[in-house]
Order: sequence, then C-alpha cells, then structure tokens
Amino acid sequence: MSPDKPKKKRTLVLWLILFLGFAGLVLYNVWDNHRVVVIKQDVSIQNLPPAFEGYKILVLSDLHSKRFGEQQSQLLQQIDALQYDAVFIAGDMQDRETAGFEPLLEILRGLPDEKPVYYVGGNWGPFDSD
Repeated sequence: MSPDKPKKKRTLVLWLILFLGFAGLVLYNVWDNHRVVVIKQDVSIQNLPPAFEGYKILVLSDLHSKRFGEQQSQLLQQIDALQYDAVFIAGDMQDRETAGFEPLLEILRGLPDEKPVYYVGGNWGPFDSD
C-alpha cells in the first residue's frame, strides 16, 4: 500500500462527514421552518384585575406567508384544540417575497368569530419603508 492511500482515504472520509453534516443541517432547517410549535407559558402579573385571572391568549407570529395544509387546515386544527380567550397576531405573518395576505386571511377566516383578534404588523408587512 502506498503512503498516499491512507491520506487520500482520510481526506475522502473527512469530506464525506462534512457533506453529510451540511446536508443534515439543511434538512433540519427546512423541517424546522415548516413546523408549528405550540409553547404554553404562564405569566404572573401583580395587581392584575380579577376579570383577567386565568385569561388565555393565543399568540400567532412569524408564519411568513407559509401555509400549513389546504386553507391552513393543519394549523387551524391545532388552534381549535387549544383553549384561549383572545388571539394576538404578533407580526411577521407575511414575507417580503410573497405578495398578498391570503395565507393570513385563511387563518383569520378559520378562527372562531366570538374570540377577539388583535393584529400587530411586525417588520415584514405592507407598511415597510424599504
């Protein structure tokens, strides 16, 4: 065996490991950007009026014009399974590269009419100055 063969083999293995690691990171990033995460968090506020004791707020943010099923069906199923008193849309529901509000409107159409909805545009919306 020539002295160059082990070195070439190690180099090939190193490149293969680097490639597989990079491919793994890309696949994880794609998966992570297309999933819905529900985080439940309790917040304690001193001197909170009794009417708001146990009040549950559903916050939707950073969907960047993504669709989760036809007419947002997968996302709306997850929302329907939650108990909440109001919806706060906390921005970044649109993406600069995607024109229109249709993905957001699909979500709004699927929310119960009896729940109040509050909207903050965020930094990726129709009122950006760039």
